Amino acid sequence: MEHIRGGRTWVTRDQVSEGRTEDGGRFKTVRDQRGHDVTQETTPVGRERQHVRINLP
Repeated sequence: MEHIRGGRTWVTRDQVSEGRTEDGGRFKTVRDQRGHDVTQETTPVGRERQHVRINLP
């Protein structure tokens, strides 16, 4: 078994998901190493919003 010392692996990197909302807008959600989610959303008419969900231990 190989062990990686230091550095970043796919487990410690931010996880990104992108897609479309039900009304046709676009979104991008980034989950960091601690489980916090930041969602950037663009509505079909071009308004931009940002939502943050903080994971408290």
